[in-house]
Order: sequence, then C-alpha cells, then structure tokens
Amino acid sequence: TCALPILLTISPTRGDFNNVIHAYSRIAIKFHCSASAQKALEVVNRMIKKIGTGGFSKVMLGENLHTGEKVALKIMKNSNTKQGAQRKDLYNAEVTAMKELDHPNLIKLKDWSQKENVKNAFGDSIEVSFLALEFASNGEFFDFIAETPRFDEKVTRYYFQKLIGALEYMHSKGYAHRDIKPENMLLDTDRKSVV
Repeated sequence: TCALPILLTISPTRGDFNNVIHAYSRIAIKFHCSASAQKALEVVNRMIKKIGTGGFSKVMLGENLHTGEKVALKIMKNSNTKQGAQRKDLYNAEVTAMKELDHPNLIKLKDWSQKENVKNAFGDSIEVSFLALEFASNGEFFDFIAETPRFDEKVTRYYFQKLIGALEYMHSKGYAHRDIKPENMLLDTDRKSVV
C-alpha cells in the first residue's frame, strides 16, 4: 500500500454527514493504493464542487493540482451501526469489483481509502471512506436524453451497444450491476457511454 496526501475542500449541502463537515473546510487525507498505482497517484487534489449523491455517499469533483486531471471522489461517512457495517460491506464489494474490471465502457477506479480520520473546520474528527474514480465530464446519460431530440436508430444502437458490451463483460467476470438506469450511466468527454 502507499500513503498519498490528498487535499480536499468539502462543500457539503445542509444535512450532509450530519453537518459534521463545515462548508468549505479543508481536510488532508491519505489514500491507500496498490504499488502499481503509486506513481500515477502521487498528486494533490482539490475539491471543486458536489456533483452527485447516492444512497450512502456523495460525489465531489476533484482536480489534480499537478496535472489538472479531474476525478470523481465518492465520499462515505463510516459508522459503527448495523447500517454502517452494511455500507462497509458494499464499499468493499465495490472496490473488489472495480479493481478487477477493466473495460472501455466502465468507470475506472483510480484509488481508494477505506478508513480515514479527517477533521472539519471546527476540529471535530470523523471517519470516512473514499473512492477516487475516473471523471465522466459530460454527466448523466439521463440529462443527455432529456436535452436531446429523439435519437435516430444509429445513435440508439451506438449507446445500446456500449451498454450491452459493458454488461456482457461484467457478467463474464461474475458481476451484475443491479441498478441500470440512465442516471447511473455517464458520458465521458467524447460523449461515449460509461457505466
């Protein structure tokens, strides 16, 4: 494993993480990563803005201060409750799957940290888990569909083939997505679909 410093500026919305991270607080964390990823991840990231939320986490846009590369940081508060244990199991399963899966239409895992103690602007310590993911800069497929006139058959086939290719690959590796919907499909810089 490696310990890499990541500087984050978190700007949570009201109620996020039970208000333990104060707006615009800066926190320093260390990511744990595989030795092969160490060189690529010796960077400092800064948080730009919140780009999404899930059932157990929120996603912040981050930027590598050395290269300018954008990353999506999925942040989850850890807890010692039954629900916290379930989130930890889901987190571990997600990391295991993402480390194994390598397909052009699947989001890449760049780094992760299961247990980090961070301090907010008030000096309170909280325990969080992070996933650093490839950033899909064109957002959700759902928004693309809503903003685009009706797709012709050629465009429909293009996106359907991308989706089916990714799912077929996942299934061949023994994984199932279990929540396929336009909100969970993302578009990269070239508007290529990634799951």
